[in-house]
Amino acid sequence: MAEVGFPKMKDFEALKAMADLLAGPEAPNDSAEAEARRFLPLVRLDRLSSAVVDRHGRPLHADGLFAEDRDVLAAIARDLVAGPDRGPFVLSWTDPGGLDMPVAFARAPAAADWRLPPAARQALSAPGAFAVLLTAGAWQAEGALEEAAAAYGLTAAQGRLVAALARTGDLRQAAEAAGVTYATARTLAAEAMARMGVRKLTALITRLVTHAFGALPADHRADDALADLWGLTPRQAALALAVAQGASRQEAARAVGISEASAKKALQDVFLAAGVTNAQALARKVADAMSLSALVQATGGDIGASSEGREPLAFAMRPDGRAVAFSDYGPREARPVLIVHTNFSNRHAPSRLVEALQRAGYRPFAVDRPGFGFSDSAAEAEDPAEVAVEDLAAVMRRLRVDQADLVVRGGFRFVRRLVDARPALVGRVVMTSVPPQGQTTRRRASFYFVLQSLTHSQPHLIREAARLSGRLFPVSDIRRHVLDALKGSPVDVAAMEDPRNFSDYWRGLRMFSTGRIDGYVQEQLAQARAAPLTALPDAADWTIMTGDQDAMFDPAEAEAWWSALLPGARIQRIPGAGRMLVFSHPETVVAALNGQVARQAA
Repeated sequence: MAEVGFPKMKDFEALKAMADLLAGPEAPNDSAEAEARRFLPLVRLDRLSSAVVDRHGRPLHADGLFAEDRDVLAAIARDLVAGPDRGPFVLSWTDPGGLDMPVAFARAPAAADWRLPPAARQALSAPGAFAVLLTAGAWQAEGALEEAAAAYGLTAAQGRLVAALARTGDLRQAAEAAGVTYATARTLAAEAMARMGVRKLTALITRLVTHAFGALPADHRADDALADLWGLTPRQAALALAVAQGASRQEAARAVGISEASAKKALQDVFLAAGVTNAQALARKVADAMSLSALVQATGGDIGASSEGREPLAFAMRPDGRAVAFSDYGPREARPVLIVHTNFSNRHAPSRLVEALQRAGYRPFAVDRPGFGFSDSAAEAEDPAEVAVEDLAAVMRRLRVDQADLVVRGGFRFVRRLVDARPALVGRVVMTSVPPQGQTTRRRASFYFVLQSLTHSQPHLIREAARLSGRLFPVSDIRRHVLDALKGSPVDVAAMEDPRNFSDYWRGLRMFSTGRIDGYVQEQLAQARAAPLTALPDAADWTIMTGDQDAMFDPAEAEAWWSALLPGARIQRIPGAGRMLVFSHPETVVAALNGQVARQAA
């Protein structure tokens, strides 16, 4: 099949074609405005404390930390509402426990697009609502940091210690809070750092706090916020960030381009300005400020609300310090089945598919491949498929799973490398509407066609195309593009018009909006450089599922392509199904997996 794309277009024209399609007929035509849109954070709404006040500063609503001392809140709010309107900004506030915390403030019109906790949203729409205050400090609430620690597989003792360290910023105080000796605390901290793949306590604190808050944009830096919040110079802010992220003083000095002696003096000034006495306490405050400054930067658009509290999340650590994110949906004693995510999404699995698998006696789990979701990226020189195979092996060791069946939604090069390199890990395989490698969708007016065409014909544009698509991915636009791409398949359109299905679909895509595109870019570049795939010697344990209403790829062409590559595989074309099989026909997918059981037994 001939490749289609923009082979004669210049780079700028190719990207502009994509931008025009993404913008749509009703979107603003101001390219400068579109370019100014930033990647956005995903915020755990249950990690925010919020307050809504009237024009006299009187609280109409307060929760979390703000609810602990309404008199102090009212005094702060009175000063803020009486001042000039300068748009959303960050200020420093001392909580009832004496801890300085960054707070976002905006008057009601500017906060209209903020993603607020439900009670705050309701209060903001009430008569008399004048302004909103937000702080990320609710990550300090009981259980928040412990939950983040558990996601990294820390023991209960390690989790208590590092949570106390993140709250206090001091290892001796953390030891006292955790009820252990200082010597034991040092041992537990060293074990936790090894488990989390970091070298310093500052990096441990930063990773723990930011995970408890949500997902920060990949390109996010908080230099301006730190400078504004604590009155730091750009050099001091850069040093504070470097130290908070685990750099030694010597490494931080080298990164900023100054001598170690100058860095020592500058960091003393930073500690004084931030009101801390050591690097661990600084890391805690920097992480909090970074989280909140990302929220403030996102007030012009849809920041997304993370539901990680409902999605099981854990990490397996690789020897090189990389974190591999995975979700184990359970139950633990059931037969494991890996749900392989697409090339354009992350590990979040369709909830109806998960439930159907569980009802049939399976234990579904899903893993973010390198650079997708919360998993760290592979090195540029590494083959992402090879790294993904070893990542999966690490996750399966963590789960104490020797073999898993596969439900494959995409990522075929990873699956093929897995079968070649680690065949003992793989049981039965069901592929659900996976597009033939290197072919573009026949829906040529769709966003997917444009992105695929750029990928195939001009691979040097992959990163810029992915960055552009990530910036222009508010949920309303995604819904429009998805429904447009599925025109001609009534069953797929109906599946995506179902609120639960679309919510699941959006959860899988939304990390793109934070700028976490490395996984997609690395996989597409590897595919562009790779030699053609060769046929598998025997695919008797494989099932290829297509839908007769697939509007994006011709099912007959797809079946012929996969049959040549996977000789012996069972081909099942499902009547009344389309591209979105896992959403519209989850029970049928499970039946195909069970059908392979019968075939294997025979």
